[in-house]
Amino acid sequence: MKIDVKTTCKYCEKPTIRTIPKRKKLKPDQKYYFTYYYKCTDYPKCRGIFHVEEAKVWVD
Repeated sequence: MKIDVKTTCKYCEKPTIRTIPKRKKLKPDQKYYFTYYYKCTDYPKCRGIFHVEEAKVWVD
């Protein structure tokens, strides 16, 4: 796990972890997916998950 200090949780202001999701089969009408997302380090109390535009990949 790599803690990203630059990105903080918008709910509790704690650092976040950059997480890579498992690759699943794309749905037929799916237009994009995310290569990573940020998850709050204070997991039991805060369940903040944040998708960023830099991680968005458009499907042809």
